[in-house]
Amino acid sequence: MSDPLALVPLAVAARGGRVDAHTARELVAAGVTLLQRCAPLVRALDGHRAAILLPASPAFLVALAASDGRAAVLIDPLTAPAEIARRLAGSNVGAAFTITALQPDLPAGFPRVLLDAAPLRAYAIFGDRTRDVDLGSHAGLPLEGDMDAPGRDEEAVIVHSPAPGSAVLTHRDLLAMARATVLSANLGPATVSHAPLTFSDPFALTALLLAPLLAGGRVITTPG
Repeated sequence: MSDPLALVPLAVAARGGRVDAHTARELVAAGVTLLQRCAPLVRALDGHRAAILLPASPAFLVALAASDGRAAVLIDPLTAPAEIARRLAGSNVGAAFTITALQPDLPAGFPRVLLDAAPLRAYAIFGDRTRDVDLGSHAGLPLEGDMDAPGRDEEAVIVHSPAPGSAVLTHRDLLAMARATVLSANLGPATVSHAPLTFSDPFALTALLLAPLLAGGRVITTPG
């Protein structure tokens, strides 16, 4: 069986880093709990990818964990609604993780989970029903395994470039890129990374979020 720490969210959670006021472990545990407590989300993602339409925030890590090892299509919040709809349809997305302010950019009726209150609560909207999901105490996430596991050769995220087309990055790709940044920039537990507006491109995702967390450092996304 593949090492559990070969999945990007679990690998970063195991290192003790933080995003704003929350530990990475707490955020990843909230994403795992979301899947455990929201059957409509599990059904929507069965055989499909997830999408993440979020600004840089702790909720991003919750969404990445709730994607459950399947690929997450990363969408910049500045993307036009028509382009968002095209990417969702073209990438076989079953549900999107977003926030209240951005949900109007999704196609009407598209399955979504609002993470405004993460890691405490989430609001799953499927059709005409909204489900309030308590994300729990985050105390029971098992994180045993090889801290240096190379990562699974399974797709982790789909990123889009300004030109037409997209790139698929595996868990192995993301962990290798982030670990290379840790070494080249000499990151450690004292590292503080100030995040940009979004983690939707590979540099921001690996260098400004994943690498500092793999080093046990802190990522700051909130203004000021």
